[in-house]
Amino acid sequence: MASSVAVAGSDVVVLRDDRYRVGESERQIPGWRFRNTVDVGIAADGGKLVVLAVTARAAYYRTGPEWGPWVRIAGWRGKSGDVAVAAGELIVVGEGRYRVGWGADAPWLTIPDWQPGAVAADVADLDGDGRPELLVRSGSRITVGWGLDRDGRAADGWGPWSEHPGVGAAIAGPRELVSLDTAGRPRTAPLAVDIDKASEKGVWRILDFDSQIIAVHAALLHTGDVLFFAGSGYSVPNAKAHRFRTRVWRYPSATFTAPSTPIDLFCCGHAFLSGGRLLAAGGTRRYDPFRGIRDALAFDFETRRWQRARKMAREAGFTRSLNGVELHVRYKEFVRPEGIDGMAAVSPLAP
Repeated sequence: MASSVAVAGSDVVVLRDDRYRVGESERQIPGWRFRNTVDVGIAADGGKLVVLAVTARAAYYRTGPEWGPWVRIAGWRGKSGDVAVAAGELIVVGEGRYRVGWGADAPWLTIPDWQPGAVAADVADLDGDGRPELLVRSGSRITVGWGLDRDGRAADGWGPWSEHPGVGAAIAGPRELVSLDTAGRPRTAPLAVDIDKASEKGVWRILDFDSQIIAVHAALLHTGDVLFFAGSGYSVPNAKAHRFRTRVWRYPSATFTAPSTPIDLFCCGHAFLSGGRLLAAGGTRRYDPFRGIRDALAFDFETRRWQRARKMAREAGFTRSLNGVELHVRYKEFVRPEGIDGMAAVSPLAP
């Protein structure tokens, strides 16, 4: 028997197939047309309810208690899901994906690092910043998408998966999780999330997009942008084709720019200058055997472009002697290029 749970004010609402119970009162959802329901979901928003019915091939939602028509969810896939409502918008959560909005054209968004299992979900402002968080259960584990923006994306990323046994997921009070035990009875337990120990351990979050390139080198610019650059990325074909890449992440959005990268900055050294520019010195001329380069670039945070600087006095490079334990690295000295605002200690490193 498929089941789900929601919280409506001070009441717990439990849905089992086509019947839901509020307190001691049980009611049937009229017009339940599905013979083979594989999962159900329920959400409460004020005095309204939204129910989800998942069949072997599709999923549908319906709003009550007036119980309007069933609406087929476009782009659905999978056999488990749930629904939630945030700021009047419907959130449908499936296996590894979710969408925000009542319209049929609402895009599906990815839940990163998905853990397969029975799906449940709810929405609440867990950190008190005025933005809703999306809590998602998959089996016995839970993750939280922090700070949903206007497009429904978790702007502050997704927290780690943590163990919370039970079926279903509904948020009650400031930080309590309501789920169903093996007998289908609701139970309440404290909801542990990553911000509980943030002051002691910090917080790592997974975003629903990547850096677009291998982030061999990375730097946080004082503007808040994040600079990734890889040069050839330790790829001989990239080096031969002169495919050298840089990305500027316009944090906290999912927007990237791709400034031109004139030289292979793989294995360079880099340091900030007093004016805020990033100086990158050295790089790769060839692989196996490795040969470095004398070139130097400075990244201008205002134009978001690399600017050439005077070359170093000698190429940066290294030699390696491996006998199973030892690694010997040889560095070349760096001479400050003309026109660079301030000194920077740069040591080109071996990969």
